[in-house]
Amino acid sequence: MQQMLMMKGARKIITRCVKAQAEEKLLIVTDPTLVSVAESLAAAGEDAGCETVVSVMRPRHWDGEEPPLAIAEAMSKVDIVIFPTMRDIAHTVATKSALKTGTRILSMAGCAPEILMEGGIEEDFDRMKPLCDRVAEMLGAGKEVKLTNPAGTDVTINIEGRPGNSHCCVCDKPGVFTGVPNIEANIAPVNVSGTIVFDGSVPNLRGSERGLLRDPIKLTVEDGSVVKVEGGQEAKTLDNLWRSQNDPSVYHIAQLALGLNPSITNLNGLIVNDHGAWGTVHFGIGTSANLGGLVQAKGHIDGIMLQPTLSIDGEPVLKAGDVLVKA
Repeated sequence: MQQMLMMKGARKIITRCVKAQAEEKLLIVTDPTLVSVAESLAAAGEDAGCETVVSVMRPRHWDGEEPPLAIAEAMSKVDIVIFPTMRDIAHTVATKSALKTGTRILSMAGCAPEILMEGGIEEDFDRMKPLCDRVAEMLGAGKEVKLTNPAGTDVTINIEGRPGNSHCCVCDKPGVFTGVPNIEANIAPVNVSGTIVFDGSVPNLRGSERGLLRDPIKLTVEDGSVVKVEGGQEAKTLDNLWRSQNDPSVYHIAQLALGLNPSITNLNGLIVNDHGAWGTVHFGIGTSANLGGLVQAKGHIDGIMLQPTLSIDGEPVLKAGDVLVKA
């Protein structure tokens, strides 16, 4: 029964998000935790006339860890890659290389079967694309972002000279990347200073309670990197993860992103949901190379904050979680 309910979302991804055409080569990369999602996507791909292959790999240890070499090479030899995986492989050399060859790539990392059934997947992605594109343009043209939130975030972000990225869930041209259903506009900062407080979720820490936070995580940032982590047990878990990777680059502030899917009104601890939650902001920490930055780290961790107020060069974009920009 669940498989039947998932097919509507799967068909939407194949026909409207990646706009697959008959005879195109489609590779679905998954792991044992999300085979049911991969099977639904494969069925929809076959319905569309694609030459469809499903590759199942061992789950990665952390987000941003490279996939096996055989899969990495295959990603560069197909038209479309979709990856419903527990851990995100978007911020990897494998993904960057495949994009350069013209592969269209759609991430469904950290998802669950419910993502294909309800919530953000029900949004009209073509309708929201102009707004996402507009915010990305503002980021790309901007020099400085000011960001606060009620939990204590107070940060200044230099974004001058970096491209804005529109991840609008529409992936219909060669070499384009997006995620589904997390509509977001993002940029790789040049430099960041101040205090960042995650009070929503850190989906990369998902476990028995997914990635929803019980206690806020406070990060002190100097010269573009996290220098101090404070909070409860989840903050300690995050700090321990970074320490275990033994790579100074994992502390790099890699991404500033705005969630723009109006059909996602609540966080649930899943990356593909929480990244797109309407009126939220999240930071990616670690690899920035796939977003227009310069850093390739061992991992990439994302944290979401609630009720943000954000301006670009003094122009208000968000006010306490309300989106002020029009397409």
